[in-house]
Amino acid sequence: MDLTNIPAGLYSLEVPDGNGCSDNFGPFSVANPGAPATPTITVSANQACDGEDITFSVNSSDPSANFDWSGPNGFSSTLDNFTVTMDQLTEGNYCVTATVSNCTSPSACETIVLNELPTLNVTSDSEGTLVCENSDVELTASGASSLVWNGPNGFNANGASVSLTNSSTNSTGWYVVTGTDGNNCSSVDSTYVEVVPLPTADATASSDSQTAFCEGSVGFLYGSGGDDYVWMGPNGFSSSNQNPTIANFDSTNVGTYVLTVTDANGCQDQDSISLDVSVFEDVSINASDTVLCPGDLLSLSASGAESYVWTGPNGFSESGQNITIDNISMNQSGTYYVEGTSAFGCTGGDEVEIVVEM
Repeated sequence: MDLTNIPAGLYSLEVPDGNGCSDNFGPFSVANPGAPATPTITVSANQACDGEDITFSVNSSDPSANFDWSGPNGFSSTLDNFTVTMDQLTEGNYCVTATVSNCTSPSACETIVLNELPTLNVTSDSEGTLVCENSDVELTASGASSLVWNGPNGFNANGASVSLTNSSTNSTGWYVVTGTDGNNCSSVDSTYVEVVPLPTADATASSDSQTAFCEGSVGFLYGSGGDDYVWMGPNGFSSSNQNPTIANFDSTNVGTYVLTVTDANGCQDQDSISLDVSVFEDVSINASDTVLCPGDLLSLSASGAESYVWTGPNGFSESGQNITIDNISMNQSGTYYVEGTSAFGCTGGDEVEIVVEM
């Protein structure tokens, strides 16, 4: 074996036999007394995260030296300073020799170890669904020792499990987590949260101003603001109708009626209305006299209501609480009827028999 002109360094010998088997011998050190000293390598780090840049530099005791680098995946260079981005193809052993006047130094080597990036797993308890406004959302992440969150509307938090409380439509967007492991390597992952507004429930009765129903009447409830409706109220009342009715309204129906509306997104809102019953006291008539002579004065008065309408014999009709008939005649004998109406529109009546005779 001719070793003439080979550069100084470490060499190994591989010896195969006729059966295709082989063995390695060495390493053997070959020195060149006239070669320059082994160069000095400086690296920015001997471990790197995937995608991190490592800077290499080399110095020789002889400023005229030329350098020859070799490394992983066919790497070569003659520079005294360069940067390599580390990944699975570029990690490994980097060696350099210095040559002066065709004499080559022993090799100097540095090994760069690649640290894989952490693998993050990010989820939310609302993943794949819409979030109703004012709801809480739980965000979770794993795969790193340090987890830092950022999101819409100035959201930031630390930890494997964080909460988005009392969410609003401004909370919609991407929530990004940066995970850092023990090697100070970092990865980024994210999850999307969409917050939708709540429906606006509106519960009313027969009208906005009328929340007291006449005893024995039908109570009408009206709901709006959603797609599905559920009413709950006193005396076991419940209904899934948008506009339910309460037959024969009485004191057992008095109380608060709660309306829950649900929209197409499954979000809910509530409103309520308090109903009362208007118990109408009997309308009564007071007559100045019920048996009169022709030409007398008839005075009638009513009580128990807010407004009154009178009817009587011979086409008589008049309104007011108090009425008089001057110079009454015999053809005005008969039944006088009054219908009273309360402030809530409830009605009641009374009658009196008037006799006019000679």
